[in-house]
Amino acid sequence: MTGDQEGGKLPKDADGTPLRRRWIRVSAWCALCLLFFNISDILLNPRMPYPGLDGSWVYSLNQAVAQRMAFGHGVIFTLGPYASVCTHAYHSGTVWMMLLGSLLLDVCFACCFAWLVRPAAWSWALMLAAMLFAPLIIPDVWFFSFVLLEALFVFRLLDEGPGEGRMPITVVLAASIFGCAGMLPLVKGSMLVLQACVSVLCVAFLIFHRRWTMAIMCALAPPIGMLLFWFAAGQRMANLSGFLSASIQLISGYSEAMSMPGPRWQLALFLAGALAILLAIILARSLRRSLKLLLLLAYAFYLLLSFKEGFVRQDDHVYIAFIALAPASLFLMFLQTPQRKRFSSVLCSIALLATTTAMGFEWHEFFVDAVFARGVPPGTFHGLTGWALLTRLRTELGTGTLLEVAVGTDPQVAFHLPPTYSLRPWHDRFDDNRREINASSQLDFDLQGTVDVYSYEQSALLARGYDWDPRPIFQSYLAYPPQLIRLNEQHLRDIGAPDHIVFQLETIDDRLPALDDGLSWPAMLDNYRVAEVSGDWVHLTRNPSPIRTESRFTPLGEASARFGQEVVVPSGIGPVFVQIELTPSFYGRLVDMAYKLPILKLTLTCSNNQKAVYRVVAGMMNTGFFVSPLITDNAGFVRLFDPPQPSTKDTKVLAMRLDSDGRGWSGSYRITFRQYEYGSS
Repeated sequence: MTGDQEGGKLPKDADGTPLRRRWIRVSAWCALCLLFFNISDILLNPRMPYPGLDGSWVYSLNQAVAQRMAFGHGVIFTLGPYASVCTHAYHSGTVWMMLLGSLLLDVCFACCFAWLVRPAAWSWALMLAAMLFAPLIIPDVWFFSFVLLEALFVFRLLDEGPGEGRMPITVVLAASIFGCAGMLPLVKGSMLVLQACVSVLCVAFLIFHRRWTMAIMCALAPPIGMLLFWFAAGQRMANLSGFLSASIQLISGYSEAMSMPGPRWQLALFLAGALAILLAIILARSLRRSLKLLLLLAYAFYLLLSFKEGFVRQDDHVYIAFIALAPASLFLMFLQTPQRKRFSSVLCSIALLATTTAMGFEWHEFFVDAVFARGVPPGTFHGLTGWALLTRLRTELGTGTLLEVAVGTDPQVAFHLPPTYSLRPWHDRFDDNRREINASSQLDFDLQGTVDVYSYEQSALLARGYDWDPRPIFQSYLAYPPQLIRLNEQHLRDIGAPDHIVFQLETIDDRLPALDDGLSWPAMLDNYRVAEVSGDWVHLTRNPSPIRTESRFTPLGEASARFGQEVVVPSGIGPVFVQIELTPSFYGRLVDMAYKLPILKLTLTCSNNQKAVYRVVAGMMNTGFFVSPLITDNAGFVRLFDPPQPSTKDTKVLAMRLDSDGRGWSGSYRITFRQYEYGSS
């Protein structure tokens, strides 16, 4: 026993700080920062219902949980029953799931993070950097970071020797973080891939180092945790496999169906930051090869999934990828110890610089748009820079408004520092937002019975208080896997099909309007009739006759074609339904796994001598859609329900041509034309 220990003094680390005091200090700071920035948005300003595509799926998922709908069977989406943990959206039926789920993940994250960094070479500069970047950590990145933290936990465990793994606190932390990780795929389906990869990786390295007990715990805790959280959400065991299967289908088809191009400088900037992190691991000093490989693979999975999340749909999603660089870099810095300065601070700083650069560009874009949205005439600030520009901004907007715009227009900062904080009760704000949605949507049909809405304005239907009976993929643009498209069609052919449909022709990304839920359109013609039209809405009511379980078609011909080749569309008395069978090449499948497939474009030559170009999705074309007449508005959709006499208002399609923005698709595809037949079967 040393003299210090005999005298009752605490052991100290390399910089002279007592170890116990350092552990408490680090724990306090970590808990304060992490809990505040993840919980504050829920407590201060939870989301309320709002119209539009995003507002509709957020509202719908909460409503589905509140109505005890079966996820994976009755409801299928990219998020699961714990979606409110990600969206931070209030609903009286899910508020406790949102609060307790978020708190549980936050506490688990904070405690494990504090344990991870307790021997770190601490510096106030590093703490300041963590606090500055914490407000930027949006939920998607936070979930990715949670999974990365699992791998770092195993890394620290293996790095400190076998004795550490036997300590009670270590066992409890391992069970907590890996068990709570089972909730993540139930929050967002895409987390299933990253969680599975990291879990397999951790278990493999624990077995390699003969940590049998910890390997068994890390292998069993996530699936057991998932089962417990699934039951806690009121879901049945039998539906879990369907939920996971549907999530995999949506994930596998997402890159082709939902991709969006963007500027190449963003791609180069992210790759520079990601490469710097990987190089910092490769060049790490005093690190065993097995542990270096563990870190390298864990970070590779993390960065690849972050890249896919941000760059497949390269709009505002791209900043998810950039923000993900910040915790990845900071985690490496936190792994430094006074005795082992392993990772290059310069390389880690490059990743942080990439994040700040991207966020700077984003802030500038949003700030400029927000300033001109306040009614400032264009050209007001032409030629002004520096202090002169700031003075003119204060003159035009006022100091208070300028500060509100500067903070509130950045969606990442505003997410955590809401300028519209309200003391009003949540349920009152919820009701106010519902009334605003009702006023703006103008959906006022008197409907008795069950109702579904096409294509994606569920907020209007739910705010109205109708008895919602959704199809499985309740937003049509997301029904791109063929198997799930058929589920939506069968929903309209079952005996429990909704009594009413409120329809509004709408789509995303310049797609062909008839493509979204295209297989369901014949089912609507078979089993529904137009009851009334009001404003932007069409009301369909179910026919009193027995449900038609399948449509009747007359074959019009088949053909094989290549990209760029024009194909004549056969003429028919009734609407022409087409199926196009197209698959990616082997090269395309590899590209799709790492990035995204080239976008497909369909050019239609119409009877009015006009050409129309639309984006199309391979999975949707595989199950079929109406290609002629060309339907571009509600009026054209309503005319489909008339007897099959030609109308001068319809635009007949004479020919079609399929093109691709790049390589990745097979050289030829097959087309089948059929004419829809009206009347009873």
